[in-house]
Amino acid sequence: MPLLPLFAACALAQADPLPEISFDLARAQAQNREASIAPENDPARQARVRKALAHAFARYPAGFLAQNVRTVYVVRAMADDGAGYGGLTGEDGTSVLITDGDDDGVDGDWIETVFHHETAHVLMEDFHREFSRRAWRDATDPGFRYAHPKGDGGMAAILQGEDDATFTPTLNAQGPLNPYGASCFDEDWATYAQNVVDPSPEFRDLVRRYDYVARRAALVEDFYERIVPGWEPSPFRSTL
Repeated sequence: MPLLPLFAACALAQADPLPEISFDLARAQAQNREASIAPENDPARQARVRKALAHAFARYPAGFLAQNVRTVYVVRAMADDGAGYGGLTGEDGTSVLITDGDDDGVDGDWIETVFHHETAHVLMEDFHREFSRRAWRDATDPGFRYAHPKGDGGMAAILQGEDDATFTPTLNAQGPLNPYGASCFDEDWATYAQNVVDPSPEFRDLVRRYDYVARRAALVEDFYERIVPGWEPSPFRSTL
């Protein structure tokens, strides 16, 4: 086998690793053994998924992601007890599973949002000591209570049809962004994280309008700044 030129070999050795993108059904099923999973076998859709994930990966400094999220499993659909959902953290704690859209086509924005959401779960598990739950409670209306505070609150919300991800003014005034975030702390945190990492104009408006939203967004941003070397502040940061 011919040897690579020295400069090429050095470049490969120094390349920053990224999470593996896998469409392997058996490996995905091993990370979510209780779910019914439909594989993504369409090469054209797989190519669009890779493009969307490359854009999502670029939001994080080089080398950081692969230290915490080793594999992204992409499937066409997942369901548990007949209820479909978009993603979850793998059983090994170092992978995430996401769906890529629907039968009408791949939704790149959806893929990026779910990736940031599930990655937030992994990072909170890995770096929970860097986050103050007390500060989070202080940035929440005293009268607010999660709908499903015990167990897997997110799945409970999905099974009961309480997984709406639409920004909801009555909740925004209390702290959470939407009904799904109001289910439990884990989903409250992750719905914020996905929006802090990749903020939409609508989210930036909420930061300006609601005190609790602004305070919680700042807590999420501070968390990422502490755990991610070279983290680039989110665009809304100047409004806080």
